[in-house]
Amino acid sequence: MTDEEIEELIAKRNAEKANKNFKLAEAIQFRDMWKEAYMACSTGKSYTIGTRRLTSVDTDAAYREMMRWENAIADIETGRNTGIRVRRALPIG
Repeated sequence: MTDEEIEELIAKRNAEKANKNFKLAEAIQFRDMWKEAYMACSTGKSYTIGTRRLTSVDTDAAYREMMRWENAIADIETGRNTGIRVRRALPIG
């Protein structure tokens, strides 16, 4: 392997790491936003996200979104791929 190839691999790995950190930071922001919404809704207050206004009726929805982002954070931190997986099987013979 040449020095150029090694430098290219290192640059690629650093870019992947930076992308992972960006995704993690974004997922944490979304989780925190939904956590605030959940806390507000569960105490009888309303909370607005964009054009959506959440009330105590929406407590379950806010909790589900908060947990969805919590799971996304765990997937990013552990390196699990959350995309669709396609596998092929070829018959023998």
